[in-house]
Amino acid sequence: PPIARAGPPPPYLQSKAFRDVYSTHEPTTAFHKRITFCLNVHNDAVKAMSFPEDAHKDVLESAQTRRERQREQHELANNLADDDDDEL
Repeated sequence: PPIARAGPPPPYLQSKAFRDVYSTHEPTTAFHKRITFCLNVHNDAVKAMSFPEDAHKDVLESAQTRRERQREQHELANNLADDDDDEL
């Protein structure tokens, strides 16, 4: 903190010498902690978004499988409609 000294005219302000903060390791350490935190957040986000390769192929059915499934559903619907007609 500055110290005001009244001396012979003109009055002047004399301050204590200050320590150069950048000559210490404190700013480097703080910067390193921030960078480490940001990299960890990034790595966690990448891990959360990663999927096994070709995982979607097991879920999707092929065109032929889809046509067979639709044909079976159509036949079942026709059989049910025929059964309903027979009951009337």
